[in-house]
Amino acid sequence: MKTFAMAGIVAAGFVAVPALAAQQGPARADQPLTRAAVEARVQARFARVDADRDGFISQAEARTIAGQRAERRVQRGARGDRSQRRANLFARLDSNRDGAISRAEFEAHAANRENRVQRAPHAPFNGERGFARIDANGDGRISLAEVTARRLARFDRLDTDRDGVLSLEERRAARALRQNRPNG
Repeated sequence: MKTFAMAGIVAAGFVAVPALAAQQGPARADQPLTRAAVEARVQARFARVDADRDGFISQAEARTIAGQRAERRVQRGARGDRSQRRANLFARLDSNRDGAISRAEFEAHAANRENRVQRAPHAPFNGERGFARIDANGDGRISLAEVTARRLARFDRLDTDRDGVLSLEERRAARALRQNRPNG
């Protein structure tokens, strides 16, 4: 009986960790990021994508997620034409509402932009090639272990001091490399 109860507690822990990570939301770009947080985020995200709960992400599930993202992009684009988006941007930059953007307002916007969460494209299943890169064993579906291994390998590459935490400086360096990449 004690063994059964202990197994239930351990199972509840596996369920609770991704749920807690999902409640905390995305990591802020100005906060350190731990290896454990990356694992929890991968688990939570995997659970959202694995629609049939079979422990694998099929190509059909990946296409469904990609289609939903494309639909949201289209809806965002339909919210207004280019001139309206430019007017909205100007209004955000012109904080004192004097009809001009001063150097201070521009600098404040730039500083705010650097401190905002930089959301990398969370579509690791982009097309057949992207799916195949993650599908390490080539069985046509992606397991949690395959996704986790890939994300943690990336984390380890970026963790230059090997302390298990991506510091603000390491995250900025990674962002700069990503932005300077051709086509990306």
